[in-house]
Amino acid sequence: MGDHLYAEVIGKDHLDVPCRVYAPVGSHEDLLPYLVRRLLENGANSSFVNRITDASLPPAELVADPIAAVAGFASKPHPHIPTPNAIFGEERKNSMGVLLANDETLSRLAADIAAAIKPWQATPLVPGTTSSAVFTDVSNPADRRQIVGRWQAADSAQVSKALDIAHAAYPGWDHTPAAARAKILEHAADLMEQRMPEIIALCIKEAGKSVAASVSEVREAEAATDLP
Repeated sequence: MGDHLYAEVIGKDHLDVPCRVYAPVGSHEDLLPYLVRRLLENGANSSFVNRITDASLPPAELVADPIAAVAGFASKPHPHIPTPNAIFGEERKNSMGVLLANDETLSRLAADIAAAIKPWQATPLVPGTTSSAVFTDVSNPADRRQIVGRWQAADSAQVSKALDIAHAAYPGWDHTPAAARAKILEHAADLMEQRMPEIIALCIKEAGKSVAASVSEVREAEAATDLP
């Protein structure tokens, strides 16, 4: 499909520049879908490979800046097409994602994750109490020699106190209007989104997750918090 383009690039009587040719390798059942996709893409009227064979097409049009071309369109994107964070409309805000295919975004995220790494410590959060349990070290599953933090379990007295506090707080929470409770949950989701690099760092260092899986974990937690 690219024979004509290849012929113009190589050779002393043409552009005379190095050109690499690649070919997929595999079984028939694996390669057939790939071939069909390439035929559909390169066979389209707007395809570069298709258009380059048109001798009547001016070279300047063939290599035109696509951004400039789109800017010159008479029709523009529909004003009611929502941005990714607004796809749920008035119901709730969509959780923020990370474009990991973008090198600049990935580099910035990596720097933020590295800056967020610290000796973490997790303890029971029960007002007016402290746990008598010993701390347990947590190691990095990818390198057991690396201690990433430590955690402390709640003792029986703390569990009992936590249940008492929850029981006493229930009537007030139950009588809080749904809209007010939603605002509190949405604020919690916003805080998680703001602290995404540190939460991702925890997912990677403590649970051994990949960056992509860690981003999904944070987004899922935010979405669950946002749900009515």
